[in-house]
Amino acid sequence: MSIRNGMSNPEEAKYANGALVELLYSTGDVRLITRAAVERVFRPEFKYSKAEVQNNIF
Repeated sequence: MSIRNGMSNPEEAKYANGALVELLYSTGDVRLITRAAVERVFRPEFKYSKAEVQNNIF
């Protein structure tokens, strides 16, 4: 999962971050995947404009 705030406003601090999360079991529930990743990358002081979730099955 990756998130970022708007990069075009020069008055706002820039923030982008991502996390690779390995779950204990397979799931198609995006809520579980998102919760696991957001705990690592979310910062409440930023206004976000984009989020991305990728599913990598190996």
